[in-house]
Amino acid sequence: MPHSSTPPGVVSLGETGGTQLKGPVTLTEGANVTITQSGQAITIAAAGGAAGANTALSNLAAVAINLSLISDTDITDDLGSLAIRWKSIYASVLSTGDTALDTLLIQAYDVDGAAGTTFITLTAGNTPQCDLSTGVTMGGGNYIYYANGANDVGVTDGGTGVSLLTAYAVICGGVTQTSSLQTVASVGTAGQPLVSNGAAALPSFQSDLATAVTIGSAYIYRASGTDVPVADGGTGLSATTAYAVLCGGTTTTAALQSIAGVGSSGQVLTSNGAGALPTFQAAGGGNWTMVKKTSTESIISDNTLNNDSVLLFAVSASLLYAFRFIIFYDTPAAADFQFTLTVPAGYTLVRWEYNVVTPAAGSFSPVGCNTASGTVQNAPGTGTIGGYVEINGILENGVNVGNVTFRWAQLTSTASNTSVLLGSFLEWTTI
Repeated sequence: MPHSSTPPGVVSLGETGGTQLKGPVTLTEGANVTITQSGQAITIAAAGGAAGANTALSNLAAVAINLSLISDTDITDDLGSLAIRWKSIYASVLSTGDTALDTLLIQAYDVDGAAGTTFITLTAGNTPQCDLSTGVTMGGGNYIYYANGANDVGVTDGGTGVSLLTAYAVICGGVTQTSSLQTVASVGTAGQPLVSNGAAALPSFQSDLATAVTIGSAYIYRASGTDVPVADGGTGLSATTAYAVLCGGTTTTAALQSIAGVGSSGQVLTSNGAGALPTFQAAGGGNWTMVKKTSTESIISDNTLNNDSVLLFAVSASLLYAFRFIIFYDTPAAADFQFTLTVPAGYTLVRWEYNVVTPAAGSFSPVGCNTASGTVQNAPGTGTIGGYVEINGILENGVNVGNVTFRWAQLTSTASNTSVLLGSFLEWTTI
């Protein structure tokens, strides 16, 4: 019975699988057969091919693998086993098959689980893919971060440690140097500053700064807070006298001062020397200030002295004044006339000389000189028109400010007009 050797490299052939040959043997190209008789081995090789490897690949020292090693069925035969492994594989390409979705797996054997664990999967297709298992690590067990992974990139690896951030919120460090970053609770409202809430607390946007906040270790002035001093460009005051002139303080950096009063119309601000505030006074240099009645003022059935509505002037503290009054009046004969002159209390000196021409009289009477404020002078007469009062005086005022005032009334209450006429006037000046 003929015997053929397919594939090449058959070690022995027998009619019934033994080691004895009976009949002719046909070898394909590259095949060989070894015949042993009485301990002598004779190898017969077919023409046209070199000696090949046997199926156990036990003769590789003498022969070469000169054709592709191709299994007879796809994904069926193994090269080696779990127990017997190839030492090193030197190859140009490890590839999947040419069918879409063919895979090539790189695995490590799970000894406990008695199965392979896949770490790299190569998949054939129009766009071939290489997928790493999440168990793949680098540098001795270090996790590899990847998009949509279970672990966020930690602060120690240059990340934030978080997957989500509050939109537009300020980002701050974590509770430790390496813990995940944090965002402040709110983005605040326009114009709010970010204010510290102290150690172990996130800052926050606030509308109100704490009074302890400083700039360059210096106090920040605020509404209703400490008054801005002169040294910082302020006045050092919380309130001023309405309409009063402001002057420098008692030193170059002391709070500003308001002068004692606003004066009266026509007065000028006049120095009172070093170490004293100026005051409004009559213009100096002998100038007199006139105050005149532009309309007649009348009373009826009234013998109570009252201030004239016009004939008065204001005086400042501690100044010396000269003054004169010219009064024209008419009064019923039954009513007659009375008058006086008053100055602020606490004066140092006052003198006021008076000369009276009663209605229809041809000379001054009464006349005299008073040395006190408020002394009443009576001017009885028999006529009704043409009354005249002239007053000349001086005042050395004390510490009180106030007015020098002409006061008048009927001497006897009478139901007819007693009048001080328009054109009456006073003049005053400081000395």
